[in-house]
Amino acid sequence: ITVTPMQVALMIGAIANGGQLMKPRLVQSIEEQGEFGAVEAMPPPQVERDIDVNPQHLAWIRDAMRADVE
Repeated sequence: ITVTPMQVALMIGAIANGGQLMKPRLVQSIEEQGEFGAVEAMPPPQVERDIDVNPQHLAWIRDAMRADVE
């Protein structure tokens, strides 16, 4: 199986968001402001689609991911 880094990020995001696959957003510009900077004109998040998956399965995956980094 071949996947792109963007596809992996979207998959992990869908797991974190309870099965909601979000539409990717690109930042149009960055305005320097303070130590970390501030994003200017960020479009609002949009759900691309809901993935039909058992919420308990998502919880197990999230728990396993959390345990992996602890």
